[in-house]
Amino acid sequence: MLELKNVYKSYGEGGQQQSVLEDVSVVFDDNQFIALLGKSGSGKSTILNILSGLDCPDKGSVIFSGKSLYDRLDSELSQIRRIYFGFIFQSFNLLSNLTAYENIEYPLYLLKLSSTERRRRTLDILDHLQLTQFQHKLPGQLSGGQRQRVAIGRALVKSPKYIFADEPTANLDEKTGHEIIELIKEMQKYYGTTIIYVTHDSEITEVADKCLFLTNRKIEKYVHP
Repeated sequence: MLELKNVYKSYGEGGQQQSVLEDVSVVFDDNQFIALLGKSGSGKSTILNILSGLDCPDKGSVIFSGKSLYDRLDSELSQIRRIYFGFIFQSFNLLSNLTAYENIEYPLYLLKLSSTERRRRTLDILDHLQLTQFQHKLPGQLSGGQRQRVAIGRALVKSPKYIFADEPTANLDEKTGHEIIELIKEMQKYYGTTIIYVTHDSEITEVADKCLFLTNRKIEKYVHP
């Protein structure tokens, strides 16, 4: 379980400080597709960064496996991100000189898995994402939707406990974006991971297990579709 407890966050210095989050508390249950909705600039990505160990709260805590995430040594926090957390970005963030296969496989090198296990996992992901025929293509040779599928595969291949998705359909057309949302939901069910999906698109409420709405620097309401 991942939890925010009484989290505050501001940016800026002195009199120029701008409060982004105020006393935010929320529990992210395991094995769910959780949508975090709000207007642009409402603090959605800030919550994602705090949850994933990329940005410290000013006050409050993030609880991961019963212990504060930010009370750990930097080396332990890095290991948690490497093993238990996966990321999907709107800009794909693929390595341009690596093929689709190599981009998906890359996180497994950091886990020091054998070549046999790396190959098994990578081929399994390629098959589930219908990318097998594109596995030897470079990102520049793929469509936007195909590149996002590769990015999803890269996040899933290490079987993380949590995947943080920050507006992953923002750079895609409506049809492709809908397909990617459905695909992420399908993969979440198949692999049993927890997806925390940041968006301003209300369409996500149709597939999410739980929706959180961020307004006025707080989580204002919870909706179970």
